Amino acid sequence: MALLEGRADAPYKVGIIAYNTGFLRPVLQELSQRDCLVRQYTHTDDANLNWTQVVELLKWSDCAFFDFCDFMLPMASHVWTDARIVARCHGTEIYNQILKAVDWNKVHLVCSPPQALRFEREVRIKPASITHVNVGVNVEPTKHPKEYFGHNIGLVAITTLPRKRIFTTIESFIDLLLQSKQTWTLHIRTGLTGWREKEAQEYQRYITEFCTVIERMNLPFDQIVFHEYMEKGKYEEWLKGLDVFISNAMQEGYGVANFEAASYGVYPLIFRWLGADLLWPEDRLFLTQRELVDKIMTWDQMSVEQKRLRSLQLQKFVRENHDEKKGAKQVVDVIMDVKQ
Repeated sequence: MALLEGRADAPYKVGIIAYNTGFLRPVLQELSQRDCLVRQYTHTDDANLNWTQVVELLKWSDCAFFDFCDFMLPMASHVWTDARIVARCHGTEIYNQILKAVDWNKVHLVCSPPQALRFEREVRIKPASITHVNVGVNVEPTKHPKEYFGHNIGLVAITTLPRKRIFTTIESFIDLLLQSKQTWTLHIRTGLTGWREKEAQEYQRYITEFCTVIERMNLPFDQIVFHEYMEKGKYEEWLKGLDVFISNAMQEGYGVANFEAASYGVYPLIFRWLGADLLWPEDRLFLTQRELVDKIMTWDQMSVEQKRLRSLQLQKFVRENHDEKKGAKQVVDVIMDVKQ
């Protein structure tokens, strides 16, 4: 359990409890600007859960913040403590049956508008209190207009997750190649760091099968390219080289990759999953694969100036609606306000 920045005599104590810390940085930065003391407990796959430390942190805290509504939240909501609980849902955990064991009268939920919709319509859980906070990304790239437009399509997905529909996307890409006179390339960034052996073996098997199918279709391998997980700097350079970004997933979690691509002026096309229209303009959404191909063709037929204008409009949209600093401020406002 780590003690983070904050005055030792600060009147308000915040406990951070996290399983995945990938989205915490903006929240911790915002908390460092507030009049509070922060402690953090992080549980990872390769460590045993120290429930004693979690309970101690709950009893120490005025407010406990859970990033992800994971398996620790139901237990924490039934601990006898005066700490108020704020939990941020990212979407990937929303269908886990353990959420039905949470005492939602004790938990203030923070989530994006689509996740709130899914909680009510699909999971049939209505938290007593809820705050809508949009997905946020670093908006610094939006200050730099996209300069070059080519024929590179990007996709970010863990290949072994069926809901990501990687093979469906490849089939649609083949249809695009048959209709278009341009030489398109589909770039698929796959994988995660720190995989366990079983997951790594399944991932490698999946990639091998994909490559076999591509070969049987007589497609040139340089037109469908698999990229391994990239560190931040290399990933950003990869995004800059894309022109169209596809999210063909039947359901998105937090959907950060889509907004990251848009921040670089890359044209995103998003499958119309439940609630997608609460995040994206109508012309960025598709329901059928035919519609996806048609929208890529329509974009390709635009002039360079039209593409540049669309790109600038995208960057402005991200800057105004999906700034991670604004989102973090909203989350921390909830954390700090529960003391009242």
